[in-house]
Amino acid sequence: MTLNNEVHPELLKLLKTEMEGEELKKSIVHILKNGSCQDLNISQKIKDIFKTAVEIDPMEHVKMVGALQECVDESISKTINFSSTTTVEEIKKIYLAAHGAGLKGVAIYVNHHSKRQPVQLKEE
Repeated sequence: MTLNNEVHPELLKLLKTEMEGEELKKSIVHILKNGSCQDLNISQKIKDIFKTAVEIDPMEHVKMVGALQECVDESISKTINFSSTTTVEEIKKIYLAAHGAGLKGVAIYVNHHSKRQPVQLKEE
């Protein structure tokens, strides 16, 4: 079984600069199992580059799409996935920031709070 084909090629390339052999194989298995490299013993540079959507602060999602929205005549819809411990105030803050940034569409999913959530995320 080849695990390397299931990990982003650039991530794999960077991992190979920091480890090899059994350690590399264990790291690949860990990424495939957990969907993240954040808790591996690797450089912060790699961790910063290879974050999943839920590992990026929700406000950073809003800022990113806000910057793009200025260049788009139509709307950009952004889905932000929150952990199951998110408060109403945190969600309110994101909606107000999205409105302030001129976004025309934001979808919010709080993990494990909706049967219609497209993707159920692993519990934190």
